[in-house]
Amino acid sequence: MLSRSTILGFSALILLIFTVAVPLNAFFSVFPSMTYDIHKAQAEIGKAEATNDLRLVAAYMQNALGNVDHFAGNPGWWYPTVETDWGRIKDAVRSIISQAGSMNEPETSYAYQQMVHNLGDHQLPELHSQLDSIESIMTAGALSSVLWLIAIVISWIALFVLYLFS
Repeated sequence: MLSRSTILGFSALILLIFTVAVPLNAFFSVFPSMTYDIHKAQAEIGKAEATNDLRLVAAYMQNALGNVDHFAGNPGWWYPTVETDWGRIKDAVRSIISQAGSMNEPETSYAYQQMVHNLGDHQLPELHSQLDSIESIMTAGALSSVLWLIAIVISWIALFVLYLFS
C-alpha cells in the first residue's frame, strides 16, 4: 500500500510533466511552421523586388499573401506597433497587388518605370522589413514563454523537494 505522501508526490510529478510537455509541444509544433510561412512570404517579396515586370510583381505578391493570410492580430501584444500588425501588412500586400495589376501602360512608358521604381525601392523593402520585425517579435515572445516555463518548472521542483524533505 502506497503512503499518502508517495501518492501526492507522484501526482505532483505527473502534473509537472503535463505542465512542461503541453506548452513545449505547442511551441515546437506551431512556432517553426509560423516562421516558415513568413520566410516563404519574404522569398516571394524578394522575387517581386528583383523583377521589372509588374504582372510578375502582382503574382509574387499574391503568393506572399497566400503565405501570411492566415495570420491575424499583432504578435507583439505586449508592445504593439503598426509595423507588426498583420492586418496592415496584409492590406499593404493587397495594395501592391492592386497597384501592380492595374497598370495598363506599356513597359517602356515613364509611368510604368516609375511604378516599378516606387515598388522596388520603397514599398517592397518596407514590407520585407515589417516581416523581419514580426519574426523577431515572434521569436522573442516564444523565447520569453520558454523562459517562463522553465521558471515555473524550477519552482515546481523546489516546492516538490521542500515537500519531500519537510
